[in-house]
Amino acid sequence: MTNRVSALGVRLGVLLVGIAFLGAGDARAGAGPSAFASCFTTPGTSMCWGNFAGFLNDSDPDSFAGFDTNSNYFSAHLAGQDYTCTVSSTQYPNVLAMWPQTTSFRAGLFFMSWDAQGICSSLSFFNASDY
Repeated sequence: MTNRVSALGVRLGVLLVGIAFLGAGDARAGAGPSAFASCFTTPGTSMCWGNFAGFLNDSDPDSFAGFDTNSNYFSAHLAGQDYTCTVSSTQYPNVLAMWPQTTSFRAGLFFMSWDAQGICSSLSFFNASDY
């Protein structure tokens, strides 16, 4: 009798797990990343963040973001406004050290900020299943 109860318990458990998976809702497997982009300028610092899909999907058809690895500058156009900064060989060495990674960055979230002189002051990349 114990073997029969265990087999029945296993079958019931498998059935309940199957039902749970069927009713689990939208898992978004294979769905594209969330597209978003934002930039702003203030008197002391400016920044852009988001992902390339967010810039491409902006309502302004001229929107873009990019890292120019030949001339070492970042440029973006979003919602009718241009944003740029230049990488310095002496200031903000962390940005200069990370700059080679821009050639292989394709997806994910990036964050770029620059100072009042237009020198890129911070660069970060984030890759996760959400981006």
